[in-house]
Amino acid sequence: MNINVRKYFERPFILNVPCIMELNPCSGKQPIEIVTNENPNNDGKDCPCNELREKENDCNCEESSTDPCECKCDDTCHDQNPCCAKIETFVSELFVVKDEVACYKPGEISLIENVMMGETRVKKHRHLQREETYSEREEENNIYNERDTQIDERFSLHKEVDNVVETDLSVDAGANYSSRAGNKKTYKSFSASLDVSFNQSKKDASKIVQDESKNVITRAIEKVEKKVRTLSSRKMINEIEEKNKHSFDGTAFTQHENGIYFFVNQERKAQVYSHGVRKMLDFYVPDPSLRLKSLLEKDFELKKPKKPCLNIENINPDDYLKYIQCYGFRDLEKLPKSTEYVDFVVKGRHEPDNSRKGKGNSGLHTGQTQFVIPDNYEAVSMAFASKSVSWDGSGVSILITVADGEVVVRDGSADTNSDTLSKLTGNQTVNYQAWDAVVYNLVVRVKCVLNSELTLKWQLDVFNRIMDKYNKELEEYDKAFKEFQRNKQNKFNQNPFMLSETIKKQLKHSALEYITCQFFDTKNGMRNKVKPCGLPQMDIPETEEFGKKVRFFEHAFEWKFMSYMLYPYFWAEKCTWEDKLQEEAQNGLFQEFLQSGYARISISIRPGFESLVQYYIEEGEIWEGLGLPSYGDPSYLPIYQEIKESKDNFNTDRDGYLIWDSTFQYPLNTTQASSRPLKKDEIIVRNDLAIVEYFDIASSTTLDQMKVKADKNRVVVIDCIEYRIVDIILVKGEVVLKLDRDLEHKDSTLCPDDFDNRYKDKNILWSTGAKFEGAPWKFIVPTSLTWLKEEECLPCYPVNCKENC
Repeated sequence: MNINVRKYFERPFILNVPCIMELNPCSGKQPIEIVTNENPNNDGKDCPCNELREKENDCNCEESSTDPCECKCDDTCHDQNPCCAKIETFVSELFVVKDEVACYKPGEISLIENVMMGETRVKKHRHLQREETYSEREEENNIYNERDTQIDERFSLHKEVDNVVETDLSVDAGANYSSRAGNKKTYKSFSASLDVSFNQSKKDASKIVQDESKNVITRAIEKVEKKVRTLSSRKMINEIEEKNKHSFDGTAFTQHENGIYFFVNQERKAQVYSHGVRKMLDFYVPDPSLRLKSLLEKDFELKKPKKPCLNIENINPDDYLKYIQCYGFRDLEKLPKSTEYVDFVVKGRHEPDNSRKGKGNSGLHTGQTQFVIPDNYEAVSMAFASKSVSWDGSGVSILITVADGEVVVRDGSADTNSDTLSKLTGNQTVNYQAWDAVVYNLVVRVKCVLNSELTLKWQLDVFNRIMDKYNKELEEYDKAFKEFQRNKQNKFNQNPFMLSETIKKQLKHSALEYITCQFFDTKNGMRNKVKPCGLPQMDIPETEEFGKKVRFFEHAFEWKFMSYMLYPYFWAEKCTWEDKLQEEAQNGLFQEFLQSGYARISISIRPGFESLVQYYIEEGEIWEGLGLPSYGDPSYLPIYQEIKESKDNFNTDRDGYLIWDSTFQYPLNTTQASSRPLKKDEIIVRNDLAIVEYFDIASSTTLDQMKVKADKNRVVVIDCIEYRIVDIILVKGEVVLKLDRDLEHKDSTLCPDDFDNRYKDKNILWSTGAKFEGAPWKFIVPTSLTWLKEEECLPCYPVNCKENC
């Protein structure tokens, strides 16, 4: 078998032959460990509520419908894709855009209040939210006396046939003989006699006798009907009252007046800065705010109740105890058993008729019996429970009929015929016909089910209770969720600086996932509970290994210089558009972050870490597999430097000091003797090392123009205030920095006229930062603030407080 794996592997790797079938062609750095908490031995069948919960989704409701025009997000729990990004780096100059508030200015008109002369107007605003709980239980007992008189007429038809044949035969016979002996003339005599008599009589009689009887049965029935009605309603009595009162009194006006309210726009000043040439990474991440919103949602403990999708027919009265246990319906009435059985007996004995040979000797026999269906039940079917039959002849059977149902026994076989009944109630008459059955004893069992109306009423009661319980839970959830949303909204209405830092942290999180192809699933060295006291404690070896990763990725990239661009909502999944457009925040930038669908991120690699990052990209190992760098190594970042950068200090401390020298005279030109002192936008660089830094190596009297060019338009920090170096010149052997403006007080809210005390003849340490690139510009950011036009205008920055002077 030929397998071309070259296209799957773009990095060197060691092939473990026994494990070749387990290689993941997408995994370039480390395998993704998938941990499952499923317990195969616990299938949840022990809980009696599972069956009831499953029934809540046993119908086609709106929530479970498959509407082809319904847009829903995929909330399926997916396995993490092990394939990593192909990281590409490039070399570019690191440009960073910084902006700050310049002014607040009125924008469009938001409202005009007109007050006429002599008019007094008062505006009151009151916000009220109320919740009330009301319940009512009504119990009604009704007793009904019902007298039922029933006349039962019985007719019996008897047929008698008598056949009598009498025969009397009588026979009398006699004979006599006599004789004389001794002479010839013997005397002989013979005589005989016969008497016969015969009598015969025949009698045929046929009788038909009809008996009629009437039975009068009187039944007294007493019914007790109990009705229980439970009413429950819920109103919110959580009263929150907010009162705002605005009074407009025009009784003292000499003319009509009006108040004009303006929306307030924030005017910001922006500038591009260059931090030199860097190795860069540039990539895109989806839905940058989704994780933050998801994490904030997890703080909300309540789970939104799912609307029951319940089929009323599936509510089984036999689950009475389960509904009490699982739903807490303690006052739920119990219905009788859903099924009852009533037996009746059909039996008889008949002598055979020998004259009907070949036709069956017993003939036709009919009869009736009765049975009673219990109250609140309906007979739905019947069948033989037992039978004992002796037959005489062939083609014989016993037919038992109840209303529209019947059961039959034929020829003494085991076959029976069962039939359904049309929901019979009350007393029922059983008719039966037996053909040629000599002796029979049949037990018929009637199946009775609970009255459908009573059952439906109970099912509707349970259904309404379940829906009321759901509505109550949903109302409580909505109330708690609204409160949670208000609290969450407060998190979104923080100081703009904090919101900006929140955005950067979320984007940094996404960037680390993209670069490292790991999702913070591994152990970080901390154990939440450790013996013997169950306190959180470190796993030292694990902490050491994980700390190396933290150090590498925090130091290798200049996260403070991370630049990003947010793109509109429509680059996100379509199912999230509606939710994104409903996101609100007072801060415009943060609202844009919440509504964004995609983001572009640009990150620079810290100087000295270029080879380390490249090795990680190619080999997947941090610190080139050699361990942590030692002090003095180019990749070693001192902690003080890390702290400085966390405080937005990326400046380079310079040698020497700066001084505004009051004795220094600035010549007007080389041909004139006249001179002038330094201006307030000029300051001298002192100290031999500082001066030498600008001189040409070959000449100590000439400035190195390359060095001068490198510092022109660069930020210089003097007494904690940033200026721009406009030019660097050499005057009477002194290096003079020309600034973009006069030296000023570091606190702009105080009096700015203490120049002499702060700068005159004082040695000041200095540092330089990034270079200015291009001209600054201003842009407008709308706010939700409104402003009533007055004599004083909105503030601009820096704000000078004259009263402190």
